Amino acid sequence: MGYMSNQWLNRGQGLRNRRYHPVPVSVTCDKPSDAWSRRNEVKIQFTAQKPDREYQTLHLTQAEADKVASAVVSAMTQAAADKVAATVVSAMSHEGRDKLLADLLSTLAVDLKKRVRQPGRDKLLEGLLSALAVDLKKRVRRPANS
Repeated sequence: MGYMSNQWLNRGQGLRNRRYHPVPVSVTCDKPSDAWSRRNEVKIQFTAQKPDREYQTLHLTQAEADKVASAVVSAMTQAAADKVAATVVSAMSHEGRDKLLADLLSTLAVDLKKRVRQPGRDKLLEGLLSALAVDLKKRVRRPANS
């Protein structure tokens, strides 16, 4: 359950000043599809509902959603972040995915070099991962129409 102020507050009043206290709410989030939301370029909305069924809705445009995304992800548990990561990767452009994969492979190659100390195997794995990373970096730098 989240909390929302029970009235609009200005900067001078403060959230926990005298009569104004956060009230318990349940929060839902969805992508709106109504005409008003399309006209106003609303991409996501949060609805905070009190137990007595009263509610308030926060409508965010793409720019506002982008601003809050990193804060939301940073507040997630590791399990929730792991689930979101798959969705984020699937929404990335091909170039973005190639760059991410190249960065991951480069990091993995360095990590393997540090941890694996078997003379033949570590060089083979490091070489393979490094070659894949270099190939992906070349593809990322190549213009889209080539």
